[in-house]
Parts: sequence; C-alpha cells; structure tokens
Amino acid sequence: KPDALVTTGDLHVEGTTLALNSTDAVGDDADVYLTSGAKLRLDFNGTLFVRRVYVDGVRQPRNVFGPGTDWIDPASTGSLANGSGLMLLLR
Repeated sequence: KPDALVTTGDLHVEGTTLALNSTDAVGDDADVYLTSGAKLRLDFNGTLFVRRVYVDGVRQPRNVFGPGTDWIDPASTGSLANGSGLMLLLR
C-alpha cells in the first residue's frame, strides 16, 4: 500500500487502500475523493485536517472520523486507533 504526501491540491484514491503516515500527508486545504471502495489507512499519531471528503461523489459531513467509519481502514495503527479511535477531522 503506497504512502501519500500531498502538500497542495486534492487527493484522489480509487479502488485501493492508501496509507497516510503523517499528519502532514495531505494539505489542510485539500479535498479528498474516494471511489470504488477506496479506503484511507491512518498510520500516524495526532489529527489530520482536510477541507472535505467525498465518497463516491457524496460529500461527507463535517465531523471527526476514525476506525468504524466504512472508508477508514480498520487496520489503521495510529496512537488513537484503540479506544476512542484515530481521528480525521474535516474542516
């Protein structure tokens, strides 16, 4: 599973699981587009901020997401992955 580093621009993931290993992996002004069963694997400590997430074209509500969300890989290994969940906060 590849790692991503996107400092500017949007992130598009189609039909695969993309491992993010840093809270800086995606810029906080980026939109994330997941299609065809794509998932994010959150393998970092802390909170990753992004502008918006779209799953199969549907904008996800502003919220905090982590394991238990259908588009977050349950194998995520970040520090909050056990217990209260690893967070992906949408702005």
